[in-house]
Amino acid sequence: MVDKWIAGINVMADCSNLSALPDLTIGIDGSAFVLHPKEYVLTTQDKKGKTTCTMGVKAGADQGHIILGDLFMRKYPTLFDLDHNTVSFLKHKKAVDQVSALY
Repeated sequence: MVDKWIAGINVMADCSNLSALPDLTIGIDGSAFVLHPKEYVLTTQDKKGKTTCTMGVKAGADQGHIILGDLFMRKYPTLFDLDHNTVSFLKHKKAVDQVSALY
């Protein structure tokens, strides 16, 4: 599934095409969650100050599910409610602030 989703997205190591990359949209239960290139491309800098970009979304072993890792959760904090057996992804700053206040 992930290979099809990211097919054709080629992140240049020198970050030269970062602004030309498409947004990635994940549909979950009727809601769209958008990741912009600066959110799904990993940017690192070496000791000499050289910046390198790599694709942060990768396909793993096809086991019929997708792991939404730290790239997704940075933008959409995730609330695991064990009492109700639900998972919620927060999309709005107000909701994020409300959950942050709980902890």
